[in-house]
Amino acid sequence: MESFSLSNDVLDKALQLLKKYSLCDSCLGRCFAKLGTGLTNAERGKAIKISLMLQLDYLIKEHKIKDLNEVKEILLNMKETAKEFYKLYFTDEDFKSRECYICADQLDELKNDFLKKSLEVLKSSKTKSYILGVKLSDYLKMKENKFVEENNLTYYESIKNEIKREVGKKLASLSFPPEMDSPEMEVLYDISSRTIITEAQHKYYLYFFNRIKRNVPLVNWYSKDGKSLENAIQVMPTTYFSEPSEVRIFDEYYILLKDYDRDYIDLPIGYVLKKGGIISKREREALLQIKPSSRTYRVVVYSPQNEPVGGNKLAGNFYDLIISAKNYAELKEKLKDYQIVAIDLIDSRGKHKSVVSIYLKSDQNA
Repeated sequence: MESFSLSNDVLDKALQLLKKYSLCDSCLGRCFAKLGTGLTNAERGKAIKISLMLQLDYLIKEHKIKDLNEVKEILLNMKETAKEFYKLYFTDEDFKSRECYICADQLDELKNDFLKKSLEVLKSSKTKSYILGVKLSDYLKMKENKFVEENNLTYYESIKNEIKREVGKKLASLSFPPEMDSPEMEVLYDISSRTIITEAQHKYYLYFFNRIKRNVPLVNWYSKDGKSLENAIQVMPTTYFSEPSEVRIFDEYYILLKDYDRDYIDLPIGYVLKKGGIISKREREALLQIKPSSRTYRVVVYSPQNEPVGGNKLAGNFYDLIISAKNYAELKEKLKDYQIVAIDLIDSRGKHKSVVSIYLKSDQNA
């Protein structure tokens, strides 16, 4: 088994930060939030400060730090955690704690205020399914972003996330656990005004669709004559994958509709929609990764020079073909020698098929 040595990358980075900024335990710990699980940022920050003090004390005692004034500013920027260590070497000077550069020593107070006010809202609300939100002031947001960028903090967590997480844990312990997947409302804490705002959360429905008429796109952007699914239902669909509007779609493709709740819709413009149900944020994100691995098209082509391989002659120089392709672009490449008359998507394969079987109710397939 190969041995290994420990580098001081974390302590070196912490030292560079504390040379420039006064940071409370939480705000220093947040700079390394993605390192070491099972710790709060306050615990992480305090541990880093203690480790750094041990290293500094070692260097002083080994006479590797000649000028104690180099250490003085760092200890003052460590705040109360370094108070006793400061007194050890600067016995004649008062320890004057400095305000945290990021949170101005307000972080714990903000968390407690958010907890108290959100608890009052939740106790009086009929809605128990909620998610927490935090609105930072423009100044704090700009300051934090600049701090992260200038110091190249790869493992940083935003102050907003810390507040939401810590308050959420305490609310959960008080029998008000946040609902991350499908909340009915957002409990938003405005840091500037220290007020709570409640907002109803949108519901996102997964719909499966067939398109039985050509040249009717899903969204207005591609519409030439004003006809589109978006115009017909007055909701802009979110698409995960689809086909150009000239392609009829006989297989089950799916879209996302916000706050649109109807079980079955047969539209005159040529769309049939079947509701699959409400999906959570996590599910929505997962769907972004899923697309058909192959698609099967029925194509009518015009070919006066030669008969396409595997083609079924319809009349004259018109042929019917069944072609598999990864997507529409690959299909077009395969048909570059023919004049395309019509295309229908008749089948597809891939992980998206499991989405159909999970979400589409059998009684809606009738």
